[in-house]
Amino acid sequence: MLGEIEEYIGFENVRLLHLNDSKGGLGSGIDRHENIGQGKIGLEGFKRLLNHTVFSDIPVILETPRKLEDDDLRNLKIVRNLIKQ
Repeated sequence: MLGEIEEYIGFENVRLLHLNDSKGGLGSGIDRHENIGQGKIGLEGFKRLLNHTVFSDIPVILETPRKLEDDDLRNLKIVRNLIKQ
């Protein structure tokens, strides 16, 4: 993925990360969002992405399902815990 970002977009043009886990696998064409760590990307995938030096100072927007009142805060806490301090 990083190679494609660098080749087609350029790291310098990435200004924001839009985060959600995915119910569908890579190339499935399914745009169904899942809570962070509960989909096909998983916690390890997010940990690697969020801690990559290219994305260290880029803002993040979460777009995850909200079924319960505290879902947004729970997803945000998970993301923050994945980022190395």
